Amino acid sequence: MNSTHLSSQDRGARPNAFAGERLWALTLAAGTVAITNVPYLIGWFRQTPDVIFSGILFDAIDANAYLAVMQEGWRGLWLMRLPYSVEPHSPLFLYEFYILLGHLSRWLGLSPLVGYHVARGGCGLWMLWAAHEYLRAHISRGAVRRIAFILLCVGSGFGWLMQIVAPAGPAGISPIDFWLMDAYAFFSILLVPHFAATWALALTLLTSVSRAALQPGRLTALVAFLAGLGLAIVNPKVAPAMGAVAMVSASVLAWQIRRRSGAVLGVLAASGTGVALPALYYAYLFKTDPIFAALAHQDITMSPPPIYYLLGLGVVALLAFVGAVKVLQRRRARELPLLIWPLVVGILLYAPVQIQRRFIMGVQVPLAGLAGIGLVAIVLPALRRTSVVERLGRIYPPRRLRLLALNLTLAASSLSNILLLTGYSLAAWLRAPEMFIPRDVAEAADWLGAADSDLTLSAYPTGNYIPARSGARTCIGHWNLTIDFYAKQDVVRRIFDSATDAIERERLVRAMGCRYVFYGPYERALGSFQPQTADFLRLRYANGSVAIYEVSDGR
Repeated sequence: MNSTHLSSQDRGARPNAFAGERLWALTLAAGTVAITNVPYLIGWFRQTPDVIFSGILFDAIDANAYLAVMQEGWRGLWLMRLPYSVEPHSPLFLYEFYILLGHLSRWLGLSPLVGYHVARGGCGLWMLWAAHEYLRAHISRGAVRRIAFILLCVGSGFGWLMQIVAPAGPAGISPIDFWLMDAYAFFSILLVPHFAATWALALTLLTSVSRAALQPGRLTALVAFLAGLGLAIVNPKVAPAMGAVAMVSASVLAWQIRRRSGAVLGVLAASGTGVALPALYYAYLFKTDPIFAALAHQDITMSPPPIYYLLGLGVVALLAFVGAVKVLQRRRARELPLLIWPLVVGILLYAPVQIQRRFIMGVQVPLAGLAGIGLVAIVLPALRRTSVVERLGRIYPPRRLRLLALNLTLAASSLSNILLLTGYSLAAWLRAPEMFIPRDVAEAADWLGAADSDLTLSAYPTGNYIPARSGARTCIGHWNLTIDFYAKQDVVRRIFDSATDAIERERLVRAMGCRYVFYGPYERALGSFQPQTADFLRLRYANGSVAIYEVSDGR
């Protein structure tokens, strides 16, 4: 297209023409979020006098860490102190999303766990709304936008097929459909509120950059600045990737629509300023704070082999490739950002950094847009010309055949999410141990919280749960938020191993620097050590299956 001229499609329709579509999108988004609550409701319904539902379906280690930080906000703190480590340190401006969420939960009279799930639903709606606005900014045809949005809400990959053919995958890794929640809208909404918030902020930032070229407004730069600032605070790991996508998109749009280049670059600068403010602070901390640097060095999330991403994006990836061909053929400025985002992320997923797979977050949105274009512009017209479809057309009306093809596409794309939802619901109904906590353990954690206890030594699962339940800190409990985690995990195993010499055990406990020793079901699983026989431990709390001992001062 001419670099100084926008077609009528690129100019878009009047805002009020989209009122019905926005209502449709909001309804579908609300339905999607509502469905994600099903396994949680089953879990709470299935509680017994002996076990309570944890409120977590998957990846309890990380989810409990978020709840632990929420507990700090709920107790009135505005800066984070490490809930899982003994090392003295200055409070950190980290996980502020959950600090603020803790404050909001307290102000609204909600427990941190309830506040977490309210935020999960609210951020899920925000994410899908922002995704629809992104698609509306980049796709002119309403039918294509609707298909893209449905694919986004329900879409996953070929993990269901891999589970049948090769459950461990070609490299011994399970399909990413079932563990890499960063990559999927539905998976993120199902589990983690700050992932959904990250998607929403990233989409708002990139939509603002595009609108500066296509539909400029007076507040576009301000929105871009706030989105960049929020993104860098909520998820600083993803901000660099979104910044790179924004820079390339802005450069292409400024070149394609030169008369708007100043506005585009101005919005890019505003968003970059928003991202840079927290980023500079974190860079300063990395250089000056050894605790922060240790946390950063421990945070390793590398990408699986490329085949996992291709299979994990499934039908959407196949259709997106077809749509990309169409976008390149017609080169409309409006559609080009849909292509730029996946290309930039495809490079960053294997960049020489240790947080590669975090960059996949949000890319399902432009892929869904490209898939909608490919399906409507190429695949469905091509199907109509095949001899089989021509013969079927004598029996079924063409409209019904198109609807059948679309429904088959959606079904193939959504099977992994259906398996996820069904599996979690069934696990909740059967009271899977990874979802339920012994009531004695929960009550002991509550005692530690009410006692405003100092740090507690326990097995890893217990140490991960206690701060999430009560806000009481532990000596070990998270692979990233415990300094020297693996060395400390080995020490904990030696402490609860009955073969460890009594003098050596006391030395190890005191070296850990904790005030209390927790002894419950998970600690018994580590070894047959009997803490009541240790002279340096004094019983402070006991219930049916848990005892808490205080470490003597050693004098």
